[in-house]
Amino acid sequence: MYIGNEAWHSRPLDVHRVSDHPEFNSLVALVLDSSSALVNYLSIPSRTKKSKSDGFKVFKALLLDLYVCWLEDKNQWLGISSNNNAWITGSRYNKLFISKNIVRLLLKLESLGLLNVLPHRHSDIDRPHLNHSKRYKASDKLQSLFLQSCLSFDDLGVPLREVVVLRGGDVDANGDATGKTSTLEYEDTPATVVMRADVMAYNSLLARHHIDIGSLTKPHVEIDYWDKNRRVNAKINIMIGQHNKYVYRVFSRGSWDCHGRFYGAWWMRISKASRADIVIDGCPTIEVDFKSMHIHLLAQEAGVLLPPDPYSLNRVYIEGLKRPEQRRWVKALVLHCINAKTLKSAFRAVRSDAGGDKLMRAVTDKQLKLLLDGFLAHHPSLQPHMGSDRGITLMRKDSDIAAEVIRLLTLQGIPVLTVHDSFIVKSFHWVDLRCAMGMASIRVAGRDLLADQDGFVACREQGYETYALGALKLNYWGRQCEMSSRRQELFKRFAGRAVVTGLGSRRSSEG
Repeated sequence: MYIGNEAWHSRPLDVHRVSDHPEFNSLVALVLDSSSALVNYLSIPSRTKKSKSDGFKVFKALLLDLYVCWLEDKNQWLGISSNNNAWITGSRYNKLFISKNIVRLLLKLESLGLLNVLPHRHSDIDRPHLNHSKRYKASDKLQSLFLQSCLSFDDLGVPLREVVVLRGGDVDANGDATGKTSTLEYEDTPATVVMRADVMAYNSLLARHHIDIGSLTKPHVEIDYWDKNRRVNAKINIMIGQHNKYVYRVFSRGSWDCHGRFYGAWWMRISKASRADIVIDGCPTIEVDFKSMHIHLLAQEAGVLLPPDPYSLNRVYIEGLKRPEQRRWVKALVLHCINAKTLKSAFRAVRSDAGGDKLMRAVTDKQLKLLLDGFLAHHPSLQPHMGSDRGITLMRKDSDIAAEVIRLLTLQGIPVLTVHDSFIVKSFHWVDLRCAMGMASIRVAGRDLLADQDGFVACREQGYETYALGALKLNYWGRQCEMSSRRQELFKRFAGRAVVTGLGSRRSSEG
């Protein structure tokens, strides 16, 4: 039975969390000391003889993510599957070898009063879009034990997870599977081995640098999003911390030719306005992004050049719209048309993703067709790509460009933060970034794609150095508030503890 809206204030269980921090070991001991029945249960040998997981290890992994979930939001739930088939210990996506014993452990913790549970919901007829797995969170009893712990986000180690992910179907904006599709097992190839090495080298570099939003007194950002299940504007907290900057690549539709974008880090989920306050090692940053990237990639394939901003049209096509508003509509419409298999499904997607824009949610197919025809009258070479489902392969190309930018800068020891076709570096590394972006786009796409940053475009003919001083003037020192500076000092004190390995990392047990 579906209970209110609680079930949707949740996230999936993260089976990749690992920590050997003394404070976490103290929390484990505290919970075990509170229940001899739990200790006796965990001491029973595993019923799964071939499982590489033991009861205590499963318990520690579950307890750690319950604690992190509680730190993130006291009202947040964890979605955990009760299907034994969801727990395959030989999977490359289950590095901690969490077995189906976790299902029995959840039942035991519930019976001991340590977990609150929302039952799963399943119906093929009555609003199937509301179906969900069981939801769990720490009970008041367990939360009282959490309150006695001083374990913080910065005490968490780097996740032990696969960084090259292949999904069977499409993915959402966070790289998670849509519908019932799941991750796919695969045999490594020379290409995946190279990809994995590059991403691990990148994660290792990120682990050595403090990345924060300098204006935050508390390490979280509240973001607005459109909840498709409830069809309302909702809010969620994104935790800003060093435990939440691990990056991985996701491919989709069971093909290495589809998608491939980078996901995982907290800066990928916050607004551009919030990203403007990011500091790296206390230094201000600048963000550079490729302009209208997919449109220009298609134009490159056709051998034509488009204006810098192809979404701005010379007249208004829908009565009542102002030009800035129309540009936003045109961009959303064209990108949906490139991603969708038909124009009709693209028009539906425009309305579905309109969020709180009531006017866009009410726009008709006829009006959208008029707007699309106006765009194509300006750029006829793009006509064949409307309703073509090309977005998925264009993402593979833009992700390869991002991977090359990351590789080039990682070799120089320069941390760069990616948000698909946008990149953030310390301000004084601006020229290094612009050169890497130009080199990467030429190598992957065969053309130096247009990019801009913070309101002005660099002139390639005169060279980027001409504009470096102007870019630096847009930033200023002293962006960090006192709490951000404290977080940075704490990071410096413990930065040497996180060791990244070929599969993931473990936290040192130093005090």
